[in-house]
Amino acid sequence: MYDISSLKDRNNLTTLNLFLLVIVTAGLYLIVWMYRTNSAVEDVTKIKIVSSSFFVSYLALMGIGGLLVDLGTQDIVLLGSLLLLTSSILGVVWCFRARDALREYAQNEHQFELLMNWVCTLLFSFYYVNYCINDLPEAKQNSQDAIKPVNTSIEN
Repeated sequence: MYDISSLKDRNNLTTLNLFLLVIVTAGLYLIVWMYRTNSAVEDVTKIKIVSSSFFVSYLALMGIGGLLVDLGTQDIVLLGSLLLLTSSILGVVWCFRARDALREYAQNEHQFELLMNWVCTLLFSFYYVNYCINDLPEAKQNSQDAIKPVNTSIEN
């Protein structure tokens, strides 16, 4: 069993830094982050998130869609936009699968319920998953603090 902070240590990237890297690289770093994080989460949690063909499909849809959007004719731009939309949906699917793996890992291995809001997962996707990975140790500590009995003894 891994320590609760091992996933945070493997990720080693704050959400602000992830956001800045995505801006600087025009979104390309998000692909690298997703692949690295997928490997780390699968290794630590021992839960398969997605197959390698998922990543190939994701990258193919994103690449072909981006290429078609730049070509110019209306029908091809529409097709490219649909491919980009499909790749975005696959990205959100990955985020929900990573969310489920993190929650199951917290419950089964560390006996606490990791609260991850599905609305935040939908709206902030990769950034929220990164935030929750970094917040795992604190979430466990908060869960343990909530369970501790309050000392109600009265001293004379």
